[in-house]
Amino acid sequence: KSDAWTAPGVGALADTEDNVLGLALSYDSTHFPPLAISRAEGRNITLVAEDSEVLGGDYTGAVYTLDWREFVPLGQRHTLALRGVAGWGTAAPRPFRLGGSDSARGTAVVPNAAAAALQPSPFNQRTYALRGYPEGLPRLSGRRLALASGEWRFPLSLIERGIMAPPMGLEQLSGKLFVDSGATWDGDGGPEGWATGAGVELVADANVFYLLNFRLRLGYAHGFDSGGGNHLYLRLGASF
Repeated sequence: KSDAWTAPGVGALADTEDNVLGLALSYDSTHFPPLAISRAEGRNITLVAEDSEVLGGDYTGAVYTLDWREFVPLGQRHTLALRGVAGWGTAAPRPFRLGGSDSARGTAVVPNAAAAALQPSPFNQRTYALRGYPEGLPRLSGRRLALASGEWRFPLSLIERGIMAPPMGLEQLSGKLFVDSGATWDGDGGPEGWATGAGVELVADANVFYLLNFRLRLGYAHGFDSGGGNHLYLRLGASF
């Protein structure tokens, strides 16, 4: 793993290699009805156990991660989306990192049955979004992780219009108000402090070639604690 670029004030990391052998267990009772702006209800739970020593590399030890997502319908296509992530590493694994707006296991494809095969792998995920903070902050890196996110997702406009050349369409617009709070640490105790951010997103669901639905997010986030600030971003894919 190597850095493609670094933010101002963030030092570059040395190139590293991390080979893991892992086992994942997943439960998913969520569904995505037609015209919904989000998974409508249910839960998705993924438990992952990985080892960095069996296949060799620059890291040692085991990593255990629990990713729990709940979707609560509020009526009129509004949804409360909740997420909790806990990570625990032994010895010296590749550390967890918080920051930015690209979530681990996020996907650019709007969830549906046809897109199930495009879901990303749950393995070797160490970077998690913490909106309002840049990626690479030393205080948001460690072998232990705790992260909580909450989003109120609400519809704005059902458009369903497109063009023929190239075949593209804009399906609908929706919005989000969100709060993220997370911490990383290295010792056996708990974190010394949390980093919290909040903001708003405009979400556009689009379609290309009448086959692939994808999601664009235009967002603004503010980080309230040390290292945080005002961040404007445009991302392809779901937040979680």
